[in-house]
Amino acid sequence: MAIEGPLLYYFVVPSLLFVGILLFWLVQSVSLLFISRHFFFPIFYRHKITEWFVVQIGIAIHEISHFFAALLTGSKINLKESFITSRAGRISASTSPSIGGWISTVIAAFAPAFLPGLVLFLASVIILEIHVPFSDIFSVDPFSLDSGIFLGLLFSILSPLFNGLVSALFEPSLLGTLLLYFVMISSLTASPSEDDWKASAGVLFSFPIIPLFILFLLINFVAMQFDFNFTLIVLVGVSIIFLYVAFGVFLLSCLAILLKILSITLRSVSKRCSGARND
Repeated sequence: MAIEGPLLYYFVVPSLLFVGILLFWLVQSVSLLFISRHFFFPIFYRHKITEWFVVQIGIAIHEISHFFAALLTGSKINLKESFITSRAGRISASTSPSIGGWISTVIAAFAPAFLPGLVLFLASVIILEIHVPFSDIFSVDPFSLDSGIFLGLLFSILSPLFNGLVSALFEPSLLGTLLLYFVMISSLTASPSEDDWKASAGVLFSFPIIPLFILFLLINFVAMQFDFNFTLIVLVGVSIIFLYVAFGVFLLSCLAILLKILSITLRSVSKRCSGARND
């Protein structure tokens, strides 16, 4: 028997969406953590310029995301115990043992995965003058689950964003290059640190996950009462974040490969020069 009616729209769909968001965050975090530690960091730490202007600024963006997310959700920031270095960073924040405190902890722990992407998305729209048809999202029936409509809208939103980033890459300008720089370095530290894992795991794999889930269901219910398709809005947001992280990883890969080639070339030239001197 197929599930229909209020149970489908107010419980089943948002439940699947809630689980999907957690799985997306988990897969993105583990993948980025593995790639960064085994590929990017070993290369960038070999050169002082990339350590300072890629790794250290990436860590700063990571910690600033924690800072603003914790501050805006009511956490108390202890600046004396907070720090940022080229190797690590930490924002010391405390919350009350309540539903609000649990929500603040999770949002602050997740912040580097989504906050830089959303900020860079807004910056892209302004700097690159990209027209994004957001009005089409709010015109979709709140009870619609038509995959064709969803995919069409996702393509219409992601396509101009992707084309704008590619244009900024091949038709460089000062602001466009600066934007791509921040897209690149923010993706380097979009995965959670060990402290972030501990903070979020303490909430996600214990009782506090229940009030978070109930809050998610409530937001979905309220959105649908105002004729907003909450499922589509969330999917668009997640897709935009994924686009910016993926594009940043692509730029990081190009930079890492370029540094590797230059390192091998310089090593080869150095050996030839030393060999010529010995002869």
